[in-house]
Amino acid sequence: MLMVGGTAHAATYTASSIIEDETSYGVCTSSAASCAADDRRTITNVLGSTDGAFYSLGKGGELTVGFDMAVFTRGATVVLEEVTFKDPLSSRHFEAVDLYSIMGGVMKLVTTVYNTSKTATVNISHSFEYLKLVDVTSREYASTTSFDGYDIDSITLTPQPVPVPAAGLLLLGGIAGFAVLRRRKAAA
Repeated sequence: MLMVGGTAHAATYTASSIIEDETSYGVCTSSAASCAADDRRTITNVLGSTDGAFYSLGKGGELTVGFDMAVFTRGATVVLEEVTFKDPLSSRHFEAVDLYSIMGGVMKLVTTVYNTSKTATVNISHSFEYLKLVDVTSREYASTTSFDGYDIDSITLTPQPVPVPAAGLLLLGGIAGFAVLRRRKAAA
């Protein structure tokens, strides 16, 4: 950890395990090549860093992921990378997902995320073990052209910084003061 300005900064984590998956795909009305693009039904595409390969939740589908760190006790900043090939505003290919945090088996709705931006950044201020995504495309966009729901490339999170107690900084200042006094005494 690196100490800067009274806080310790932690590592960044990407989704590393699939905890649960319930996917329900619609019927693709595009070409066969377009429907199979990027192997969108390969669930492991969501794991690791952003690489352009994605996983489609399917309308109403659910996905729960875990991370290498077991519990994020102070919350985290979460970045969802979504893949939409066409501009949703001009193509009417709108998609949405509810993001939940899970701690001790209890789910808590964090927010709804829309695919109007490739990247969505969400701050979670409470403790959690897992993140769950539930596709809500049909609920949010009744006339969307999406057949396979929210497309997720990666989920990255950075734990909230841990504050360094002020007493620790005071202790360091006191030790430095004693060092200065010792040098003055030795010089005299």
